[in-house]
Formats: sequence, C-alpha cells, structure tokens
Amino acid sequence: MAEFKGYLRSDGRKGIRNVVAVAYLVECSKFVANRIVAPFEIDPATEGRVHEIGFPGCYPNAHAEKILSQLATHPNVGAVLLVSLGCESMNRERIEKLVLESGRPAASIGIQEVGGTEKAIALGREWVADVLKEIDNVPMVPMSVSDLSVATICGGSDGTSGVTANPAVGVAFDKLVDAGATCVFEETGELIGCETDMASRAINDDVAKALVSSVEKRQDSIKCLDTRVSLRVMRTAGCRLSRKNHSVLITKVVPAKFRGLLLRVTCHLIPAFG
Repeated sequence: MAEFKGYLRSDGRKGIRNVVAVAYLVECSKFVANRIVAPFEIDPATEGRVHEIGFPGCYPNAHAEKILSQLATHPNVGAVLLVSLGCESMNRERIEKLVLESGRPAASIGIQEVGGTEKAIALGREWVADVLKEIDNVPMVPMSVSDLSVATICGGSDGTSGVTANPAVGVAFDKLVDAGATCVFEETGELIGCETDMASRAINDDVAKALVSSVEKRQDSIKCLDTRVSLRVMRTAGCRLSRKNHSVLITKVVPAKFRGLLLRVTCHLIPAFG
C-alpha cells in the first residue's frame, strides 16, 4: 500500500491526526471543558482539531488516571489542556508533567484558582487558539499502514449488520493485517457461543486459553443479570440470528490469526510473538 504522511512523536510513534485534547478531570469541570471546545468545533478552520475527553469521578481512581494519561499521550494528540475544578482526586500535576515530557505542549486550568467559570473558559480558549498554531510545526514524516493501530467499536446492531457491516469490517481488517497493521476488536459478550471457533485461530495455546477464559468470564457476569434477556441478547447481538449462525458469521468475519488479548484496557498484551 502507498505511503502517506503522519506526525512524528518523540517516542517514535506516528499519528495520523494532530489534535488538541481538552480533558476535564471531574464532572464539575466538564461544562468548562465543553465550552472551551465549542467555538473550535463550528469554525471551519479548526473543525475536528480540538477534542473533549475526560473522567467524571472525583474519587481516587488509578485506572481512570492511567487511561487518561494514555489518551493524553496518544500519537494522534498534539497538545493537552487539563481542566480542573481544584478539589478532585485526579493528579493533574502528574499528567501534565507526563505530557510535557513526551514533547507535547500542555497546561492546566483550575476553575477555582482562576476565579470561576467565565475566566476559565476565556483562558482555555486563548490557550487552545495559541497552541493550535504551535503544533502546526510538528514534523510530518512518511508512514505506512504498518504504523497503524485500528480498533472497532459497535455502533449498534440491527437486522442486517451480521451479514453486511460485520463482514465488511472483517474484510477491511484482513487487508490491514496483511499490510502490517495492528487491528483490535472488542465486545466480549458478542463472542459468547463462538469462543471455540475463535480460539482455534489463535496464534498459540496461551492466546487460545486466554480468549476462552475471557468469554467465559463475561458469560458468568451476564448470568448475574436478567438471563431471560441479557444472555440471549448477547448471544445474537452481532447479527440478530441464532447462536449457531452468529458463530459461523463471526468465523467468516474475522478469519485472520489472533495474536494477543488485551485485558482490562491496561495495554498488557499476552505474549504471542514467537
């Protein structure tokens, strides 16, 4: 496949985008973050270049902080503004330091510290406008499909997705994998009933066992819910067909070998590269 241009990051990764992430660190600062982003979303010159992300809880949450840190240093992110109320448990100093050390511009705004909502919004918009100009200077380098990590998420199943959209995504994944890309799909619950077929295509026994175990764990958790609805829906959610047909379609949708399994979105990949 042909090469194209990407944004080079200090860790060697390359991004296909160069966005500013405005991250709220607690639900109480979400409104300010949203208002900071708003004018950039409707301006044709900056549309799509400023994204709102965040975490709503005010309690200590190591997992949320880790995920937010990873999003803030994602190769598609060029700069980060952290929006804090000032009394939440998220460690904004640590996240800001991490982003700066990655070679990206970063700043934080404490709503209580700057004097309230309106001042925080004004300061945030000013910083974003300035940093958009700054990150235009990020060097662009050649990259190929093999530099990409591509993931899917369900957009909502209907009566035809199992025989239209799902296979189309599978074909696209096959082409990407053949070109060297890393492809990730999720929704463990929709694999219930086809874990054996999936495991048969694992690259080794460790990955096969981990895949089956993950599906079984998901099935056990669903049984704690209303099994009259939940388990039946999860078994057929991908295609609205029978369990057997769902399994067959999953097998056809994703024919490539499985090389690893992500656990709890911690970026811990079971070794499978022998």
